[in-house]
Amino acid sequence: MFVESHKPSLFPSFDLKERELRNVCVLFRIFELVPSFASDLFGEIGVRVSTKTKAEYLTEVVFEGFQGERPDGYIRIGNWQAIVEAKSDSKRLDPGQIAKYVEIARQKGVDAVLTISNEMVARPDHHPCYDALKAKTRTVGLFHFSWQHIFTRICLWVESEGRLDPEQVVILKDFRDYLSAKNSGLNRFTRMSSSWGFLLEDVRKLSGSQSLSLSSENANAVLRDWFFEERYICLQLSEHLKAEVKLHVPRKYLGGTGSVQRFDDSMVDLTQDLTLQSRFIVPNTADSIHLKVDLGQKKIEVSMWLQAPKDIPTTKGRIGWLMRMLADVDQEFMSQILVHCSWRGKSGQHVFSLSEIKSWKGIIPRDLASVSISYFEIKMICDDAVGFRSPIKFVQKTELLVHSFYQQVGERLKKWVPKPPKHDEQAVV
Repeated sequence: MFVESHKPSLFPSFDLKERELRNVCVLFRIFELVPSFASDLFGEIGVRVSTKTKAEYLTEVVFEGFQGERPDGYIRIGNWQAIVEAKSDSKRLDPGQIAKYVEIARQKGVDAVLTISNEMVARPDHHPCYDALKAKTRTVGLFHFSWQHIFTRICLWVESEGRLDPEQVVILKDFRDYLSAKNSGLNRFTRMSSSWGFLLEDVRKLSGSQSLSLSSENANAVLRDWFFEERYICLQLSEHLKAEVKLHVPRKYLGGTGSVQRFDDSMVDLTQDLTLQSRFIVPNTADSIHLKVDLGQKKIEVSMWLQAPKDIPTTKGRIGWLMRMLADVDQEFMSQILVHCSWRGKSGQHVFSLSEIKSWKGIIPRDLASVSISYFEIKMICDDAVGFRSPIKFVQKTELLVHSFYQQVGERLKKWVPKPPKHDEQAVV
């Protein structure tokens, strides 16, 4: 099937400028040496790899009849096959090039085209080029991993040394350190594009009930940046918490077509409500982390919802239950963390900072004591309008707010769980 192909190596002889080939070559060799890591990564696209699975990894393949094309790699795992194309640094995937590889895959009976670049997506099947290629991928799968995603998965595996042989841990650590270096070709998301400033100016010019146009190029570019940012935050949290943090993607957006629908629906939110919203699922937390950016008010919000305990009847008791979990919040954040007290059957809610609640010393305000709190929304807000306008500071402040919120609030909250029923000694048998 191949006119030319090469075996992967941990020490490739490619020119230093050929970062894509070097990275793919080393990555493929690591797949061979650490099959459990390969299983973890490929499991995300539904491909199973075990120590008994026959796998083949080749670089710089040239298919017979397609001598003019040279994809970066080829993978065969069991009966599943994929063509691999990679980009590094700021290079973006070329839909025209990927379309050629899809055609090669279709003619050669290859199952999928897998791409790797610094472009980040919510799920591997939400491909950066899917919108342009959806008509060509009816019989060929199209998947994508970002280098940052691969880097994060490696970090998580390095922390779980018990699952690997010592030699495998050393190999993964070395690749992790290599990807951390500036010349590896891995780019971290650090700023919004220039469209960010132009979009904020478009928002400023709106009056009354006006909304942005769905065809706005600035809104389109900003939303794509935001999808990068939300994914990067997700991977950042995974690295810091040493646990997999997932981006919440509703069921209706699963699969390749879901990426287009999710983008379109998010465009409606952005152009009509002037908001960008994401949710992050952290293992074993009381709720997912809700992130909301309001472009109209130039405000960033991070929050979690918590059901009030039903077995505590009084408002005083329910607030005390919450405050006991947040008793050790750092003093500098006491006034920044807001508690929204909500209840069913009545409109409105009361909002207090943690410092305000602490100052009550157990004496609840009369208007709050007369209601039965059903839910708490705990929130942190950044409303620095000057920093909000900066493409770089906006990203920095958003990430800092998410991390600060998780450290001060998210990791402390516990979901209320009903107590088990007590045994009645006097019950008649």
